[in-house]
Amino acid sequence: SRASAASTICAPAPTAPTLSAAPTRTPLEPDALLETMAGFGNSGRMLPEQVWDREHPTDYGWEFGEGTGGATPLAWSMAGFIRLAHGVDAGEPVETPTVVRDRYVEREARPRRS
Repeated sequence: SRASAASTICAPAPTAPTLSAAPTRTPLEPDALLETMAGFGNSGRMLPEQVWDREHPTDYGWEFGEGTGGATPLAWSMAGFIRLAHGVDAGEPVETPTVVRDRYVEREARPRRS
């Protein structure tokens, strides 16, 4: 919904990354994915190139769910977040090339040939 996409973008940065969705949603629903991505942003809400996904300590001091020292912000990470927010707001994926929609969406709607 428009309100949830906007509130995710404008909400205060969480203190810890959100690794799972609320129990009322599945983790792969677009709004849950948007919330998860937002949780990995730094204090300026910029998304890092890489997020450490292991719970064991490192010699570099990386912490679970935190950026690994790679590029922050990373343009394509931020663009992916914005496109996902736009899709959540629109209620469907945006900027899907016609050839992709024809092959993977429209084909599923047609009966299969025997």
